[in-house]
Amino acid sequence: MNDEDGGNVSMFSTVKKKLTPSRMNVSRLVYSIFIVSGFLIAIILRGRAFGLINTEKCSEALDRFGTSCQGKYFVYRISASLVVFFTILAFLSSRLFCVGDRIRLYIHYKWLLLKIFLFLMLLALPILITDKVFYVYAWIALFASGVFMIIQVILLVDSAHAWQEEWRSDDQDGKTIWDYLLLVVSLLSIAASIAFIVVGYVYFGFKASCPMNITFLSVTILLCIVVVVGSIVANKGILPGSIVCCYCAYLCWSALMSSPGSDCNKFFIDSEGQNSTASNVVTTVIGLLIACASLIRTAVSTGGGFSKFFSLKKRVDGQEEDYLLKEQGEEDDGKEENREECSQANSSYVVFVFMSFYLAMVLCNWEIEQTHVREFETDRSVTAVWVKIVCQWLTVIVFGWTLIAPKILKNRDFN
Repeated sequence: MNDEDGGNVSMFSTVKKKLTPSRMNVSRLVYSIFIVSGFLIAIILRGRAFGLINTEKCSEALDRFGTSCQGKYFVYRISASLVVFFTILAFLSSRLFCVGDRIRLYIHYKWLLLKIFLFLMLLALPILITDKVFYVYAWIALFASGVFMIIQVILLVDSAHAWQEEWRSDDQDGKTIWDYLLLVVSLLSIAASIAFIVVGYVYFGFKASCPMNITFLSVTILLCIVVVVGSIVANKGILPGSIVCCYCAYLCWSALMSSPGSDCNKFFIDSEGQNSTASNVVTTVIGLLIACASLIRTAVSTGGGFSKFFSLKKRVDGQEEDYLLKEQGEEDDGKEENREECSQANSSYVVFVFMSFYLAMVLCNWEIEQTHVREFETDRSVTAVWVKIVCQWLTVIVFGWTLIAPKILKNRDFN
């Protein structure tokens, strides 16, 4: 085997290693199933289990606990159960739990049946707690959901830059597979952005009487051009800008999907039954599947990004420098690996806690005072629309700051 063949084998083995999910990411995927399960249980109970729950009998049974059969309070209870569940797991994976790192990792990766039992028990207990407590909880969830969305934005921008830096750091000998992968991912991101915008115009901007939707879509096009061109001009490469562009286009599409009116939303399903055709049922099912997929993606990607962002390691030109090891210098490699893995597990649980708060707001349409929610309707209100649009603007502002900050604050190290 000549040197060129050996280099190709080494290159492809590196690619395979990077694309193979770690056991930590697999565990995040498993724990995200608890979030999705809570989401599905909450949406079923919010609709009183397809009408199987008799409202009068339910009220008679729960009145003694100061608990109502209002659908939104079922959602708050499920959300609170998930918050407590992941808070317990976060404690068990933290240094507040005075055991060794290996034991904390064992708890993280093992005892799945025991965790399922704990999860089911926590789902049942909030039924005994009065609605007044969960009214306060709803306001806490609203604030925590805002924090969660800000965290998402910061991590997305950081991950976009990190992705570019990491792949470029592997490209030591000119044009390699990493250049082509960067180009392919960038083009796919831009293509996805165009698809979101085109679908937006077709389904939400199809009338001249929908000026707000058309404005959102037009502003999104402008923002995409700004972030992609700005990323290239600032010598950050096309990948970070294309990823941020795709996310902005997705947020715009998602915001328009959340529009509660039927005049400018072809996906809207009339609660009175005028539009309750088979196609609308399919649309609802697809919407729920997309929601579940989004929850899983958010749980895995945000969990991973959060642990890296707040890691004790610093990224320098695609590499990582460990401050703790640099200062203390004599920690065993195996112990350090366990310590870092525990930190990742703990960070993931913290993200899941915030995501559990976020779940309550999505299922209650970001409206705390709203008393009636249509069956299977999620994340649909004027408030939900503006939450996503503001999140889009915040994403562009944060990304723009990462481009201009190194030029303005020249004495600071932005690695």
